[in-house]
Amino acid sequence: MRSPMWQKSVTFAPMKRFDPHSLWRPVVWVCRFRYRRGYGVHSPFAFQLITRVFYERGEFYAYRPLAALRRTKACGQSERLDRLILRLVNDVQPSHVALWGDMVGMTRHYVVAGCRRARIDEIGCGDLPDGKHYDMLFARRPEAVQSLFETFAAQAPDQAVAVFEGIHRSRRRMAQWKAACRHPRATVTFDLYDLGIIFLHPKLNPQHYLVNF
Repeated sequence: MRSPMWQKSVTFAPMKRFDPHSLWRPVVWVCRFRYRRGYGVHSPFAFQLITRVFYERGEFYAYRPLAALRRTKACGQSERLDRLILRLVNDVQPSHVALWGDMVGMTRHYVVAGCRRARIDEIGCGDLPDGKHYDMLFARRPEAVQSLFETFAAQAPDQAVAVFEGIHRSRRRMAQWKAACRHPRATVTFDLYDLGIIFLHPKLNPQHYLVNF
């Protein structure tokens, strides 16, 4: 005997929470219009990163399976930002990645897709462990951006990179971000509004870039 239709089980994807911070995005885009697509950037390193990583519009091999996976999971940040993390990891090819904060599980899948050989540690919201020489840090909405970066920079090798999500979500975080950018090991930094990225490349001249992403 066939079961009535109302007895069929239905699986719903996790609901997305409304983020009031997103209401500012159109205003930010207009204010940063002249900082798009690498215009006025003379550094070959920065120009390559902006045009071939930040603004890459190609369809990466992992986008579709990851999009299907994220429909079944709670996600800490937008698909757009997770895709950027994938492209950045694919470009940097880190060997040891620290994921700091809550709800970073989906981001982990994008990191793995970008560099399958990378070891990945999910730290939670505590301190970075001693003796771990991470060459990439992704931190989701940390309040203490400065101290977290200082701990990371004290142990990280040259050419490491730190990524902070949510640097514009409060004045305190923005002040912490600016302080982190002044760290002696911070050389090239990028403010993408939703993300802040700091490179520890000692051979590059210190420079800060605003990017309309």
